[in-house]
Amino acid sequence: MRKLTNYFSLWQSLLAISIFIILYLVSLNIREALSYSSIASYFNQQHAHISWPPSEGPVDHYLLEVTDVQFLSGSTSKSAITRVNYLSSRFPYYRLQCEHNHSYKVRVKAVSPLGDTSDYSEESTLFICDRKNPEITPTALPLPRKVRYPVFTITGVFYEPHLSFITVNGKTASINPVDMSFKARVDLKVGTNSLNILARDLAGNTSKKRVSLNYAPLTILSLPAGAGLYWNGNYAYSGIYSGITPQSYNQALEGKQILRLRYPGFNDYYGIIDFSDLSKDTYTIPLVPFREIELNKITPLKSQGKEILLSTYSHPFVVDYNLDGKKDLLLGSKEGKIALFINRGTESTPIFSDYHFLKTEEGDIDVGTHAAPFMVDYNNDGTQDLLVGNGEGLLFYYDNQGSSSEPAFTSSTTLKDTDGLTLGVDSYCTPCVVDWDEDHKKDILLGSGSGTLLVYLNQGEDSKPLFASPLPVEAEGEELTVGSFAAPFVADWNSDGKKDLLVGDGDGYVHLYYNDTDGKPDFLKTEKVYLNRQELTVEGAAVPFLIDWDQDGRKELLLGSSDGRVYLAM
Repeated sequence: MRKLTNYFSLWQSLLAISIFIILYLVSLNIREALSYSSIASYFNQQHAHISWPPSEGPVDHYLLEVTDVQFLSGSTSKSAITRVNYLSSRFPYYRLQCEHNHSYKVRVKAVSPLGDTSDYSEESTLFICDRKNPEITPTALPLPRKVRYPVFTITGVFYEPHLSFITVNGKTASINPVDMSFKARVDLKVGTNSLNILARDLAGNTSKKRVSLNYAPLTILSLPAGAGLYWNGNYAYSGIYSGITPQSYNQALEGKQILRLRYPGFNDYYGIIDFSDLSKDTYTIPLVPFREIELNKITPLKSQGKEILLSTYSHPFVVDYNLDGKKDLLLGSKEGKIALFINRGTESTPIFSDYHFLKTEEGDIDVGTHAAPFMVDYNNDGTQDLLVGNGEGLLFYYDNQGSSSEPAFTSSTTLKDTDGLTLGVDSYCTPCVVDWDEDHKKDILLGSGSGTLLVYLNQGEDSKPLFASPLPVEAEGEELTVGSFAAPFVADWNSDGKKDLLVGDGDGYVHLYYNDTDGKPDFLKTEKVYLNRQELTVEGAAVPFLIDWDQDGRKELLLGSSDGRVYLAM
């Protein structure tokens, strides 16, 4: 009788080369990946069918050495229990019962009827049993489930140590295996969108989640349609031009934004749009027909029952400083500081609290003498910045690095033109920001102590102004002058769709220059503003600000004066 080892010689060679594992996976595919060993196979069934080439000699049975590793918390090799089991089979195959989150390696040897044994085969490929579906939990969506963006980033967490991939609407999500999180950007269409999340592990187990999300851009309508639409302006400056109504918008900036609408023959609309308010998707705004300006009485403004009086030479500027939908008051003073009066009343009936001075991180804003404030979103970042002229003719810029409702100003800088010269005038610099030539970019108009005006045209971008050398402002071909202390304010006085010019002078009068053209203005000769058929005047150094003060559909005129008071002509 030949030795058993001879019977086993071919078997040993074949076994060392061709031992394999056939896993019955029913309808699921096997995934292979580098994991706990250099090569691993994953499966998700209760049993694995293991087979090998039979021996050529007589075999009584086969011995299987099965190394069983149970992975514990986190399924890492550092947190596991290892068992070695010995099993027997009379046939060259074995149906191995498998448990979830266990890995297996198998070695086989043959036993002859006389009890002789061959050497163990090489270990089989590592195979891992994973019979649980991945757990996925998307981050809670906003309530209501609505956004203003056409692209939404969905995030979430998962628990699956053998994760293969996660997709959202067919797009592969980015995976962070450290904190087991995922993230994916999804393109949305207007209306209800289904976000279908699919997670698959290496064994072929899958989990699905579906969430719904409504993409609703915000729509602005006006009655009549075709009104010019501007964002993030204020009562003195229209803002960023954005076409004509109707228009639909995604949310560009967080929270509230200022909306202005302009249409010839109608009063300008000023309002607050809160993009984070998801309860309303369409704003239909009826414009109020223009009523001719008639000024019949003049009274000083009050705060807490007393006339507003800081010192001499008041310079008023009306702005919704805290973005609560109500007009507040900035007041520049002869001493170079700027007082803020918050409106505790309503938009139509302002009631001003006591004041405090505007500050930077270094203390109160102080430009020396004769502070002339003008707020504007200078760099189009959604917050109102501050320009301030002074008695020496200089212009200072304060960037708002706070928010639209809680401004926080940096230290001042000066602005320079394309020749490298600082923007300014001879004395008593009074700034007014305006789109002078209708190119949808902010220009700067400066009044001066000599009674003339200079305009700096923006040759850069609206968000990054680059000002050319100044040009004198003219009326009917001659340099415009009001004698002394020119304080300009640009507004459409007669609602014909063209920018007109109000200029206060050192004697307390307000000059009105009508504009006869679109684009760059062509001013006619001056006429005075009247009050009860008489020339309107204050004590001196008139600073005009045209505004519908009481929301009655007719504009009134706010005036600063050399006596320090602020007057309302209505």
